[in-house]
Amino acid sequence: MLSSYRESLVRNRRAYYAKEIGDLRYKLAHAQAEIAFMPNVSKYVLETSVVLGALLLSAAQFLLQDAGHAVGTLAIFLAAGTRIAPAILRVQQGMLAIRSSAGASKVTLDLAESLQHIEVPKLAKEDSLETEHRGFNATITLSDATFTYPGKAEPAVRDVSLEITNGAFVAFVGPSGAGKTTIVDILLGILPPAKGSVTISGLPPMEAITTWPGAVAYVPQDVAIASGTFRENIALGFPPAFATDESIWETLRVAHLDDFVRELEKGIDTEVGERGARVSGGQRQRLGIARALFTKPKLLVLDEATSALDAETEANVAAAIQSLRGSTTVVMIAHRLATVRSADLVVYLDQGRALAMGTFEEVRAQVPDFDHQANLLGL
Repeated sequence: MLSSYRESLVRNRRAYYAKEIGDLRYKLAHAQAEIAFMPNVSKYVLETSVVLGALLLSAAQFLLQDAGHAVGTLAIFLAAGTRIAPAILRVQQGMLAIRSSAGASKVTLDLAESLQHIEVPKLAKEDSLETEHRGFNATITLSDATFTYPGKAEPAVRDVSLEITNGAFVAFVGPSGAGKTTIVDILLGILPPAKGSVTISGLPPMEAITTWPGAVAYVPQDVAIASGTFRENIALGFPPAFATDESIWETLRVAHLDDFVRELEKGIDTEVGERGARVSGGQRQRLGIARALFTKPKLLVLDEATSALDAETEANVAAAIQSLRGSTTVVMIAHRLATVRSADLVVYLDQGRALAMGTFEEVRAQVPDFDHQANLLGL
């Protein structure tokens, strides 16, 4: 909720958000108070019960028999109570701890169960990392791929088949929720298809990625920025020996971020700030593009990677990406149709199905909605 402060301020809904946050804080405080209060209450209730029980039995013995029996009963009861009470309290505290942790434990156990079928890839040795990617062929083959998210009745991607040749520029377009990001996740091996198959360079995606580290690069719409310098963020996950000044500046130049970084006091060794606090949304995306281009990938996947750029910067970055054609396979998801007009293959997705494939003009002729959008943009 705090992350939407600007929206709540502009919509004049601060009171509503304050009430929602207050209610959540009250529930949290109530739960924490109950967890802290119950063990102490139980202790005093149990101790009181032991003492009262001992007194009642002793009184009964005193009235029915004599003082000697009463004193003996009281001593035995108190001795037994002092030994048993701590054990009962420990059991009760354990039950309270289990009860308070049950919700989080269920989520963790469900996640662990869902991860059991995932095969963890073997990590490559650092000394095998290179930027030439010898033997890698950036050809992608997708055959009757189908994927359904857990808990959903309808597949997010249904029976999609296509072949992306080495060096091609391919664009996935379509309305929101059409399955564009899902199909990219399938291509990258992040989501295993429930039916069908996918290969990169003739191998399953994760096997290809681990065989040729850095040959495949991905730029999301929301780029994650790690705490550290520009140099460390661009060479993220790779040995420091790769992060030479020349290689870092080259990727920054291609991503049109070099002018900004040169103005900083420490240049590429300037701290980016926690979660990228010192960069704007557009600079964050260009940093993500620079990170992807750092290993000179043969397969570059862009998921709305230029959505936060201004028109001039987007055109410059698009021109840089276009220059990779022939040597690098580019797979792009884009809502801005102007960026995919020159694609070798445009795939129009709707409700998880590939309704049309071909050049930009061929897809326009096949899909009226796509043609309408292009006309609105003057394309």
